Amino acid sequence: SVANVEGNISSIRVYPNPLSGSAIINVEAVVSHPAYVEATLLNAQGELMEKQNIQFVSGENTLQFNGSSLASGIYFVKLSAGSLVSTTRFTVLK
Repeated sequence: SVANVEGNISSIRVYPNPLSGSAIINVEAVVSHPAYVEATLLNAQGELMEKQNIQFVSGENTLQFNGSSLASGIYFVKLSAGSLVSTTRFTVLK
């Protein structure tokens, strides 16, 4: 389960951006210990599209993402664990 984590997320990068199918999300994080982070995908209206818990460690964390079922538009990836929260935006073009 997601717990409070000491640390920070210094960057979230979505490649490619804009995307039309699969993408890689690179997250640079400094955390006090390996921990589960809640990753949520939101559309531009803030509606939840997908949610999963992912284990993070200090350093670079890489997530595979399949956006082929998403309609064209702007989306957000939000990562959170307790008070640790970071969000980035990406675009889907079909």
